[in-house]
Amino acid sequence: MSGDEIDLTAGGGEPEEGAYALVYPFVCCISNGGVYDDDAFVAGARFGEINAALKAGPLLYETTVEPALIPQLDLLAMHTGYVMVHEEAVSEAWEYVTFRATAAGVQLEGSSND
Repeated sequence: MSGDEIDLTAGGGEPEEGAYALVYPFVCCISNGGVYDDDAFVAGARFGEINAALKAGPLLYETTVEPALIPQLDLLAMHTGYVMVHEEAVSEAWEYVTFRATAAGVQLEGSSND
């Protein structure tokens, strides 16, 4: 590992195949001496990322997510004017989903109802 690289895996080793490492550690999580459950914190961060993307108002948003997050994302889709379609399993740990704007649900940025 060079001086420019930082080992950010929870166990201090290389990420497993199909896994990923954080750009920066979640220091408030249990694995780093914090109080929050790692999986719950990551799920909340991922949910927030998708929520922010949908608030930008795209007509179509595609991503991969953890299967356990799908029911909550379906509620988010309904709340923000989207229909979420569960497309396919990418792997055992990831599912492919598409968010499509409904005709009345998503107002494009810069448009108004006046």
